[in-house]
Amino acid sequence: MGPVAFIPAKGHSERLPGKNVAFLGGRPLLHWTLAAACESELFEQMYVSTDSDRVAEAAAAFPAVRILMRPIRLQDSTVEMVLLWHRLHRAWPHEATVYVLLPTSPFRTAETMRAAWQLFQSHPRYHRLLSVTAYAHPPQWALHVVDADGEERLGVWMPHQFNQTRSQLPQLLRHDGGHQIIRQLDGPEWLPFFPPADEVLDINTPDDLAYAQWRLDQRSAMPSKDRSSQATSTETV
Repeated sequence: MGPVAFIPAKGHSERLPGKNVAFLGGRPLLHWTLAAACESELFEQMYVSTDSDRVAEAAAAFPAVRILMRPIRLQDSTVEMVLLWHRLHRAWPHEATVYVLLPTSPFRTAETMRAAWQLFQSHPRYHRLLSVTAYAHPPQWALHVVDADGEERLGVWMPHQFNQTRSQLPQLLRHDGGHQIIRQLDGPEWLPFFPPADEVLDINTPDDLAYAQWRLDQRSAMPSKDRSSQATSTETV
């Protein structure tokens, strides 16, 4: 039995209003994820969870997608995806594995979805998978503002590691927003999945969207053989 695709796509966003239906490359951001999910041929069922008529209208362009309108009590912008899953999971069999796909990762491909699912299936002891990428700047060098006697000064967040070189520090990772597979919420630790570097992009601000459009424009101007080479590059850890 294949996984169920769950695409949470709220209508409101403070940093990028209407981001899930913002246009990228001539189509709504949501369509990039739905098209790749359909192309992957992985999913028994696909659900878009939203509180927005605009998002629902965009999702309706894909006949295979079922739209779940959120009740008022789950329309607050602070509602966590886990709570949504608990509230809406009755829409599919309890034994199903859920593959969470955020619309803010438009460069995620069908091929990479299949690779993540294959990795998950090959490690049955794990009940959860999360795609990750390395921080560009070591978090161990973080600073913060400290209020001391009414004056602000800079403080070191991790004093015991602040003066270490990059090569001395353990490499820390973050979720890139692209892939999350859940068989059980209370399962053991996450299985890490490292997507190709050129797919890692999480759009949350106007600058993110502009950068994504620039990447698309660059890709269009690139010779086809170079595009193929770029698509196979991966980020190693």
